[in-house]
Amino acid sequence: MSVKTFLRDSIFPKWVHVLYQKAYYRYIKTHPMYQAGRIYEDFIGRKINWDNPQEYSEKGRWLQFNSDTSRWAELADKYRVRKYIEEKGFGENLPKFYGVWDDAAKIDFALLPKSFVLKTNHGSGEVIVVKDKSKIDESDIRERMNKYLHTPYGYESAEPHYLKISPRIVAEELLENTCSCSKTIVDYKIFCFLGEPFLVNICYDRDSKTHHCIDAWYSTDWKLLDHYLASGPKGKEFECPKSLSTMYDICRVLTKDFPFVRLDFYDVNGRPYIGEMTFTPSGFNGDTLTPEARMEIGKFLDLTKIPSKMLKNPLPKNYKK
Repeated sequence: MSVKTFLRDSIFPKWVHVLYQKAYYRYIKTHPMYQAGRIYEDFIGRKINWDNPQEYSEKGRWLQFNSDTSRWAELADKYRVRKYIEEKGFGENLPKFYGVWDDAAKIDFALLPKSFVLKTNHGSGEVIVVKDKSKIDESDIRERMNKYLHTPYGYESAEPHYLKISPRIVAEELLENTCSCSKTIVDYKIFCFLGEPFLVNICYDRDSKTHHCIDAWYSTDWKLLDHYLASGPKGKEFECPKSLSTMYDICRVLTKDFPFVRLDFYDVNGRPYIGEMTFTPSGFNGDTLTPEARMEIGKFLDLTKIPSKMLKNPLPKNYKK
């Protein structure tokens, strides 16, 4: 046990811990840029360079606090983003929608199909997959979903736009896994800069309890980028999904008004389904990426190409491309 942990848990009474925690959350809520810098320093081992950002994690964080984020909360909301996608003409590429609730007690399981997915609209990994409704414990699911519903997301990760989302529970279609290379349905997470796809992160063999998965990174012309993986098994060779070109076309429409967005897809028998829009993937920590990969991605994010209308603040005077 560290000295810090000992002092925290053994010397100070519980009420001191509670007061400290409340003060801490108030501070990082009002000073997310400070928290972002602290996270970066803890992960990378040096202070973030706000004046001359170069690698992926630095440039991503710079965009987070210096670009126009007025629509981030709306489009990062897994419920409200559906309207945006439908208005852009891609409603048929969304999983079927079954219902939305602000309290798990209101879920009417009798109206839901045999299989479905429950998730919160404001968090990450807060998903319950139901393959057979007749075998579920409804009370347990309600308890878990209400816990997820009331878990604030965005404080500690310095992603304040998530705190602006009104938490809800969403029920959607359970999509079929048609890929023999994965035990679970494969996520195709496409990184886009000014509407143009430039990188694909594949997530497969996802653990249903922890939501953790195995990563593989591909270029847009479908070449495996093994040197991107910082740890874990080498990326698996996947066949190019049949709908990849359609995914790219959708990306060019949905992400063109933003400097950087990751748009997530599934491929079911050659048909692309849209998962979500993410403006701060993993809080820009890049924890599965090598330093080399973070620098390569940083080169794609050429801040000098971003139109001024997409920025809240101009590029730093010290910035060098």
